Amino acid sequence: FGIQACKSVSIETARELKTLHDHADAIHNNKKT
Repeated sequence: FGIQACKSVSIETARELKTLHDHADAIHNNKKT
């Protein structure tokens, strides 16, 4: 159960990090153009 919980947290964290990364890329692209 503990491992499953950790895996769920990891997936959520990875998803949040990807969202932040995509957001940063969007800002960078907007500044570049």
